[in-house]
Amino acid sequence: MKGSKNPNLGAQEDHSDSEYINDDSPSPVTGARGQPEPTHPTFGTYRPPTLGEYEGGTVRAPMAPASTTTGQPAHPLQTLGNRGTGSGPREPRTRAAVPPSDPHERVPRDHRFDQGVGQIGDGVGSGRNWLIHRDRDREPVLRAPLRIVRTKRDPIHQQNGSTYPGADVVIPAGTTLSQVCEKYPRHVWGEMLRIFISERWDARRIWELLPPNARNNAVNRPWNYIQAAMGREIDLMTQEETGVRRVPPKKKSPAPTAEEGRKALDQELNEVDDNDLARESIASDDNHPANDPYNRMDVKWANRLDVPQLIEMTRQYRELGVNAELARILVTYNAGGERDAERAWRRRHNAWARRFLGDFELRFGEPLESREPIEMIRQLFMRLNARMLGETHDNYNDRVNWNVWSHYAGVVQGLQDAAEADYRDLIRAELERDAAMTAEVRSGMVEEEDVNEDE
Repeated sequence: MKGSKNPNLGAQEDHSDSEYINDDSPSPVTGARGQPEPTHPTFGTYRPPTLGEYEGGTVRAPMAPASTTTGQPAHPLQTLGNRGTGSGPREPRTRAAVPPSDPHERVPRDHRFDQGVGQIGDGVGSGRNWLIHRDRDREPVLRAPLRIVRTKRDPIHQQNGSTYPGADVVIPAGTTLSQVCEKYPRHVWGEMLRIFISERWDARRIWELLPPNARNNAVNRPWNYIQAAMGREIDLMTQEETGVRRVPPKKKSPAPTAEEGRKALDQELNEVDDNDLARESIASDDNHPANDPYNRMDVKWANRLDVPQLIEMTRQYRELGVNAELARILVTYNAGGERDAERAWRRRHNAWARRFLGDFELRFGEPLESREPIEMIRQLFMRLNARMLGETHDNYNDRVNWNVWSHYAGVVQGLQDAAEADYRDLIRAELERDAAMTAEVRSGMVEEEDVNEDE
């Protein structure tokens, strides 16, 4: 609908050929689309038709019809039942794959171990093939003495004063991973986890083999803190391999409760006193509710619209705008209803009226006394468009009346577009966050569950 040359349109984006506006007049008044505040007076938002068109000329382009049913927002209303809130099922977490160790090398019982002390290297394969299998042993053992250069500093506070070897002690060759857990619990961190990961040990198996006074039992699933440490070690191995450090995405904020949303909504709507709001030339009341289908007038969109049809079109655009406000409120606050949507719409309409009044006073040096939109626009139009030579008084009044309502229809259409744009932006932002989270999950770059662990 935007940019059409249809003379029936009110506020258009192309006004360059209007014969009723001086060439040096400022740019048109913008609708409520979040555009920057004008720095100079702006007028002439309508593009009146030529006299020939008005007196019976054909319409160059048919106007796209507005909805003739109950107004709905541009997108299906998404409420807490079908939008991501952080409280529903979570995407499964995955990380970069760590290759397992090869089948363990079989050696005789009297195998002579390497005497050189080894250290774990870098990359996703750094924990592989550190174990060999001696005859008659139930578990594979370390093939060489191992020094853990990077480990956690005294991870469990109960170990203070214990007899467990310090983390700087070399683990001798021939030690099984079970023995590392039982006798070297201070080593079961940092680089050592790479061997556990490559040998396909899980966190619970490690935790169950730790001495009771070397366990962290502060959480319901106490091995979770080991699982989190293993996840961080995988991230570090991946960073060493690729040179790219993972940046965990921000956690999605849960939706507000109904009570919290109601409080925040009231705060938004109470920013402007209802008594300070400008009047509307088209509004619903108790006798004529906004969505009453029996109040509708048949608008023949393919023909030139007369004033009653412009009024009906304006009312329908208003209904769509109020519905868009309701959708935005429900998604944002998890609270609210039609009365709140009406107030939000009136605040949006009031913002336009205040800009209009300010521009008028800046241009003409005197304020407008009226606060009724149709009368405001009428005074502006009559100041900018005098009676033409040979034009009768009745024809002039008809021209003024048609253009005023055409302009106001465009204003309300612009406000409705802005309300729907705000709602679409809100939904788009949520969808983009969800898509980003899904992409992070699929690439194995999602942060592990936060767990309590002692430093």
